[in-house]
Amino acid sequence: MEPIKIDGQLVVALIALVQPWVISFYKKNFRQPEIKINPTGSIEIGFSGLGHTVSITGVLRTLKKDVFISSINMETVKIENDAKLKFQWIAQRSNKLFHTNPREELFAADSFTLTSGSTRHYNNTFASKGFKRKFQDHTINTQEEWRNFILQKNNPQGDSNFYENELLEFIKVSQHFNNYHTALNNDFYWTPGKYKIKLEINTEETKTPFAFIWDIEITEDSSRKLRNNTINILRECCSLSTNYYFDYQEYSSTQTLIQPNKLKNIFKKS
Repeated sequence: MEPIKIDGQLVVALIALVQPWVISFYKKNFRQPEIKINPTGSIEIGFSGLGHTVSITGVLRTLKKDVFISSINMETVKIENDAKLKFQWIAQRSNKLFHTNPREELFAADSFTLTSGSTRHYNNTFASKGFKRKFQDHTINTQEEWRNFILQKNNPQGDSNFYENELLEFIKVSQHFNNYHTALNNDFYWTPGKYKIKLEINTEETKTPFAFIWDIEITEDSSRKLRNNTINILRECCSLSTNYYFDYQEYSSTQTLIQPNKLKNIFKKS
C-alpha cells in the first residue's frame, strides 16, 4: 500500500482559507466581551414627580465582541444605615447642560446593540421603582380636589397671580394636599450622608451584568433643598409651574469595574 502523499501547498491554502472563518467563529462564540464606561460631567441627583432620580452622562464602548444591551439597572445604598433604593432606566435625555424640569426632552429608554470598537454617548435618567404607583391615589385625589376648588372660584381676567393666590388658600383647607405632602416627606430618601451608586449593564451575551460603582456624599444643605422639591411635586400635580432643584455630584476617583465572571455582591440582597 502506497503512503498517502500530502500536498503541503494545498494544506497551507486550506488553512489560509479556513483561518478567517475559525477566528470569526471563535470571536463570536467564545470571546468574553468587555464594556468600558467613560463618565462625563456630573452625577445628577433629583427628587421630582418621577420619584427619586439619578441621571448620568458619558460614553460606552465594547471591546472584543459585539453586545446587545438588553437593560440597565441602578441601585443605591446609604453607607450609614444600609438603606437601599432600586432604580429603573426610564429615559434618555437631551444633552442640555442644565435642566429645571425633570421631564424636559425625555426619550423612551430602549435596548440597543453596541458593536465592538464603537462608542455610544448616553444621557440616561433612572427613577426609583414603584414611586408613581405608590403615590397614584394621592395624586388623583389631590388633582380632583384642586379642580373642584378652582371651579368654585371666579378668575378675574388679567390676574396672573390668581392660581398662585388660590393655591395658598387651597393648602389651608385641603386634606388630600397635606396628606400627600406628609407622605412625600416620609418617603424622602436623599438624607445627608455617603452613598454608593451601582450601575448594572445587562447583555444577552453574558449571564451576569457589568457593574460600575461610584461614591457620592449628600450634604445637609443639598438634602434640605432636595426635600423642598416636595412642594414642586405638589405644584406639578396642580398643573402649576415648577422649578426643581438638582444636586450635582462629581464622580469618585476610584471607579470600580467588575467583569461578569468576577461579579461580587457589593450590596447585600434586600
